[in-house]
Formats: sequence, structure tokens, C-alpha cells
Amino acid sequence: MKDCEYDSYRPLMRLEEGDHAVIRIRHNGLEKPVHRKKYGHIPDGYYDAIATAPYELQCDRYPELGGKYCYWYGNKWGCGGLIFADESGR
Repeated sequence: MKDCEYDSYRPLMRLEEGDHAVIRIRHNGLEKPVHRKKYGHIPDGYYDAIATAPYELQCDRYPELGGKYCYWYGNKWGCGGLIFADESGR
């Protein structure tokens, strides 16, 4: 992990390859049907992940949660606020 202070506005900023992160998923009625179909079987909660590249995570329990995440907010690219990642699950 990079040696700088944690910033909640950039929750993945300090992660380096091999670091642990937490992916949070929360379902709501605002999901797009395509996202509901792809991620609907995953229960709400927190899941462990590992950084494989800058802003890219891999989740062994639910591989579909893996992929690229936004630098600024930690949300999964193309998911409309359904899935977020953080270095510590804050």
C-alpha cells in the first residue's frame, strides 16, 4: 500500500497490486434491469477482494464483482452506483 494518508474521496488511491480491498454491494429499486440480471443473485454485503492492477479488483467468491473501479468514488465502472470498493470497508 502506498505511503500516504487515506482519503475517503479516493478510496482506492493507496492500493497497489496484491493489496486487500473490500467490495460492497447493495441492491435497491433503482437498478437497471441488466444490472439486476447480472448481480441480482449476489446478497447485499461486503466481500473480500485483491487488487490486480491500479483500480482493478478480483473477487474470488463472486468473480463478476471483479473488474475496474472508479478512482474518485470507488464505484464499479458501468454499474450506476450499485457496487463500491474501498481499501478498508469504511
